[in-house]
Amino acid sequence: MKKIDKIKLTDVISQINKVIDKPINQTNLELILADLKLSKFKVRAIEGELDKFLKTDRSFLVSLWKIDRIDAIVDHYFDRLSHQDRKLLFRYLDSIESRTINEIENNSLSKVKDNKLVKIIKLEVFKDRNKVN
Repeated sequence: MKKIDKIKLTDVISQINKVIDKPINQTNLELILADLKLSKFKVRAIEGELDKFLKTDRSFLVSLWKIDRIDAIVDHYFDRLSHQDRKLLFRYLDSIESRTINEIENNSLSKVKDNKLVKIIKLEVFKDRNKVN
C-alpha cells in the first residue's frame, strides 16, 4: 500500500490565500473561461439575461474561477490532512464563505446605487462531478 505524506494545514491555507488574494485585474478572462469550461461548471439563468450579465460583471466569473481553484486545492490535499486539521480547514472555509457573501452583498448594493435601472438576474451554478470513463 502506498504511503501518503501528511501535509501541514498552514501550507494548504497558504495556497488558498494566494488564490483569494489574486487581484481581479490580474486575471486573464480567456484563461478563466477556458478553465471554467474544463472544470465542468454549469451556469444557467433562471431569471434575467445571462449573456449580458457575464459581459458586464467580470467579478462573477473571477469569483467562480477562484472557487474552482480553491476546490482543486482542497480536493488535492484533503486526504493528506489529519482529522483535526480537516476540522480546522472546514472552519476556515466557512469563514471564507461568510466573508465572500458579505463582499458580494456589498458589491451588489453599490452597483444598485450607481445604476438607476436595475436588472435582476437569478442564476443556478453547479459543478458536474460525473466522471467519464
